Amino acid sequence: MKNISLNIDKALGTVSKEQVYAQEAKAMECIATLHNGNGAGNDFLGWLHLPSSITDTELADIENTANVLRSKCEVVVAIGIGGSYLGTKAVVEALNNSFDWLQNGRKNPVMLYAGHNIGEDYLYELSEVLKGKQFGIINISKSGTTTEPALAFRILKKQLEDAVGKEEAKHRIVAITDAKRGALRTLADQEGYKTFIIPDNVGGRFSVLTPVGLLPIAVAGISIRDLVAGAVSMEKATDASVPFADNMAAIYAATRNELYKNGKKIEILANFHPKLHYIAEWWKQLYGESEGKDGKGIFPASVDLTTDLHSMGQWIQDGERTIFETVISVEATDHSVLVPTDEADLDGLNFLAGKHVDEVNKIGLKFGIWFEPEMISPDSKLYAEHQDWCIHIPGRHRTTVRSQLVLDFSRKEVRDYIYEQMKAILSSANIEYVKWDMNRQLSEVGNEVFPPERQREIWHRYVLGVYEMQERLLTDFPDLLLENCAGGGSRFDAGMLYYSPQIWTSDDTDAIERLKIQYGTSMCYPCSCFGAHVSDSPNHCVGRITPFETRGHVAMSGTFGYELDVTKISDDDKYAIKEQIEEFNKYNPLVRTGDYYRIGDPFANDRFDAWQFVAKDKSETLLEYVQVLKEPSVFLHRVKLKGLEKGCYYKHEQTGRVYSAELLMNSGFDIPSLWGDFRSFIAHFVRVK
Repeated sequence: MKNISLNIDKALGTVSKEQVYAQEAKAMECIATLHNGNGAGNDFLGWLHLPSSITDTELADIENTANVLRSKCEVVVAIGIGGSYLGTKAVVEALNNSFDWLQNGRKNPVMLYAGHNIGEDYLYELSEVLKGKQFGIINISKSGTTTEPALAFRILKKQLEDAVGKEEAKHRIVAITDAKRGALRTLADQEGYKTFIIPDNVGGRFSVLTPVGLLPIAVAGISIRDLVAGAVSMEKATDASVPFADNMAAIYAATRNELYKNGKKIEILANFHPKLHYIAEWWKQLYGESEGKDGKGIFPASVDLTTDLHSMGQWIQDGERTIFETVISVEATDHSVLVPTDEADLDGLNFLAGKHVDEVNKIGLKFGIWFEPEMISPDSKLYAEHQDWCIHIPGRHRTTVRSQLVLDFSRKEVRDYIYEQMKAILSSANIEYVKWDMNRQLSEVGNEVFPPERQREIWHRYVLGVYEMQERLLTDFPDLLLENCAGGGSRFDAGMLYYSPQIWTSDDTDAIERLKIQYGTSMCYPCSCFGAHVSDSPNHCVGRITPFETRGHVAMSGTFGYELDVTKISDDDKYAIKEQIEEFNKYNPLVRTGDYYRIGDPFANDRFDAWQFVAKDKSETLLEYVQVLKEPSVFLHRVKLKGLEKGCYYKHEQTGRVYSAELLMNSGFDIPSLWGDFRSFIAHFVRVK
């Protein structure tokens, strides 16, 4: 049996893993107090080991009673409120067909509910639907005097007795109540109803694994033995003997507590499956009643996605930052529905064709943000209040570039202020990526703090200040992916790679322009750090129309990604994306760790460029070739490979032909004829002997 699993990665950033695990001692102390039964509320701990305490005899008794109701009834009404209603409905709704009541050839009674409200229209309409139907009642009440269920039972009991007589009615009524006391216990004994006991030490919100929930669940045709077995498994998985690092209940509790301490006062339980709606309703009672004490506690709320994205989504995304979300994700659905292809594609959704509908919920998009933390606008409030905070030479004109000046990161007060603004933003949402855009070069470097003889220190101290800011950023948000951006002044340096594993080398994403950009950058930096994307064509910088394949091959020599609207590209390009990603994933380890050889020189000729990646052990190599301009009457071009192991042979993966290393390096490899400008070709060779 596979248990549920817990993933708190999305919460890290608001709180750190270190903060969560710092709660270990406290969490284990609380668990020990709970299991030892020496804390507040210890008279209601019957739920703690409830699953493992259920006997086979008890299950058989419940199943036999359910079978009696199933044999006599087309409809069974479960009367109860709070946990007596919500737990049952949560399980039945989650595990049954969404349109259960409309199924033909039914084997199980339809489950209906009463006693969870005082609605005159509801009770009238329920009575009307029961007319002419064979129905039974499961009445759940410890006292028998709780207004809502007592009122419903009085009405439905009379209707049932009028329909089938008192003698038959008593065989269709089951009472789940106190062992000895209360109005319902007295009535059940008088009338001869089949009864089950609500344990004194199990609160209503935990009662779904007592006869309160198990009987109506069994009537609905759901295996209560499987349900209990799953609960037993989870009981073991969260036992006091389980170490903190393996105890998902403890980690979940510690994470929630840390979020609460950080101002997250509302927890939203989100799901993407309509069948889980009542799981969330039961969960809200469980957590609301358990936590809402002494003027404290996280407020439990819920949303059904994607429905509520179009209603509550606005508040969740842009409302007060006092919330966090817990998402229930179902690994595999019971049924398969594939998205069909539509020839007209008027809705622009053909890129989802052939995918399971559930995959739309599991695409797994992550959120990133683009900062320009060093920049300041002369029109800003900050500049109005702190004009001395930007780099400038006192008494001289301040030159703006891209309508911006540059904040003086050599000064601690400036760094502290900006960092707190960044931290507040990054703590407000699950942000997993930051692009740090430097945006412009430094000019008129000076400040009003250093004396004249120290003004030249500013250049150095400024860079150290940037390092310090990025160090603080990754200390507070250790799982953040940071990408530095060259900006207008090519201001990244080798030291920044310590904090930023990738660098956006240029906003010029044209593949042909990138040949020179990436060639030059490779003189100082590894290809594994080049931010490189497949962008739209015609390109937004130069208007050049370049084949999708070529754009992919050039971007594959860097970090690889896409920056285009996939709903607006051709179907051919949409289908090519999958192939490109597979190709990138195949060769990326070689690109990131192999030796890089420049074969062509885009600055020396305008006809072609070529480069090569060779594995450290020389077991494989990848050759990439871009034909910039097509030459007439030239049917092939030969390029000489580099870095192969002499005396060995290499198999060309695409054709299966085998070449000696000496032939490839001294004579060369023939590039097939490519028709047109801006075409590309790759060749992968594997050492065979």
